[in-house]
Amino acid sequence: MPPRVPGLLSAPFRQVFLSSIRNPCAESEKKIMWQQHLRGVLFLHWPVSSDIIRPHLPACLEVDEYDKQAWISLVLLQMQAGATFSPWPRLRFAQVNLRTYVRCGALRGIWFFSVHAHHHWAAQVARWFTPIPYASATVHYQLRGSAGLAYARCRKACFLEFHIRFSWSEQPMHQGSLGSWLLERYHLLARDRQGTLLAGNFEHAPWTTFPVWVESYQLRAAPFADTVFASAPLAHFSPGLAGRFGAFVSMGTTTRC
Repeated sequence: MPPRVPGLLSAPFRQVFLSSIRNPCAESEKKIMWQQHLRGVLFLHWPVSSDIIRPHLPACLEVDEYDKQAWISLVLLQMQAGATFSPWPRLRFAQVNLRTYVRCGALRGIWFFSVHAHHHWAAQVARWFTPIPYASATVHYQLRGSAGLAYARCRKACFLEFHIRFSWSEQPMHQGSLGSWLLERYHLLARDRQGTLLAGNFEHAPWTTFPVWVESYQLRAAPFADTVFASAPLAHFSPGLAGRFGAFVSMGTTTRC
């Protein structure tokens, strides 16, 4: 069985997260917007040329690279989320996001190309209250024992066709420097409707991951050509973790994209 999902107050969480906080995101840290519980998280990563990513990013951001190599990742998960100020029960749904890794000055973070949720109302609320590019889509995700099966489809502008069958080892893996670089990201960058660059913090414990065997998969996802995802991905699986998402704050009035 996978290990217990780590809590927010563990010593490793404080050491890793607090060391990553840099202004201006400290303001976001103080304004917790909602709480999330991510379960059954599958990470798939593909190395790509920065030239493939660059046209799809704001001019004010730089493509972050590991050893002169850019990366695109797809993340599949089961989400449980709720606003800290809301009396309503938390929402539960399957979700797929497509992301890359960016820099804004000294700040390293994640940039979402798309976030697909199997929950129309949750996607609408997220678009109303955040700059995250949520869209409702068909996303089915099942876990049984140490195996998983999922498929997702969206025929809108944020096109997505995805299916995968996989299994994972019950022995945790050592992430290594590349794994830590890809997974231990605590900042999200996005633009509002006026083009202002915003940043939010996602507080969470360090990821515990397991080796993955991808038995079959197919991925087509906007805005990239199918060839980007043709090679076998680097994969990690985590039982999940709890986290808190801070309100988005401006990176500065002069930072417009």
